[in-house]
Amino acid sequence: MMKREFTPAEIAYLRGLSAVTTVTPTRIIYSEKFKRRFIRELRNGKSPTEIFREAGLPVVIIGRKRIERCTYRWTKDRPYTDTVSSDGEDIEPQAVGRDDDELLMEVKNLLEDLSRALSATERIFNTIREEPHANGKKASEDTDPAKRSEEDRRPGGVVPPMT
Repeated sequence: MMKREFTPAEIAYLRGLSAVTTVTPTRIIYSEKFKRRFIRELRNGKSPTEIFREAGLPVVIIGRKRIERCTYRWTKDRPYTDTVSSDGEDIEPQAVGRDDDELLMEVKNLLEDLSRALSATERIFNTIREEPHANGKKASEDTDPAKRSEEDRRPGGVVPPMT
């Protein structure tokens, strides 16, 4: 089975996360800090998906299978399961995050991308709406009660279906 490749936008997004060291179209190398935090939070009862999501790694981009495989590998590897330092003190979980300005910029960029996608979708929708149907009417005329013929407006009149 072939792995789903990351899009250039997803690669750029993932590279900006402190939880990620390296990204290729098919692989993610996670930071040591994130791996240790993952094990710590997993032991404290958080789900693997929740830990990834909080680090900016949503399932929709990463995929459930990658999260499952990382969980398996990291819970089996001794360096990540050790929870005490060499002097016997508990290791505190490390915050895997970026400063507020960086997060705000990332959110702003994502919102701009979504806005462009919405605008493109609206243009496509409007183009389809204005194309003539087989009956010679535009889709907007089929759905606009004011533009329907008298026959179509009568009770029991047949309204042409939208296609």
